[in-house]
Amino acid sequence: MFHETRQSLENDGHRTVMWRDAEAVLLQARFGRTVTSAWMVLAVTGMDSLRPARSSTARQ
Repeated sequence: MFHETRQSLENDGHRTVMWRDAEAVLLQARFGRTVTSAWMVLAVTGMDSLRPARSSTARQ
């Protein structure tokens, strides 16, 4: 069983959100910084594995 604590949030890595549309994938850090170029392997995997969002309002 996993329990997140303040300490684990600070030390266990990165948190990102991934959006995919028909043309691209966007990875964004918790505080809004675009990190797609730093995590290109994830972006390529997302492009290959995820279906595009249904509307263009998914990314703002």
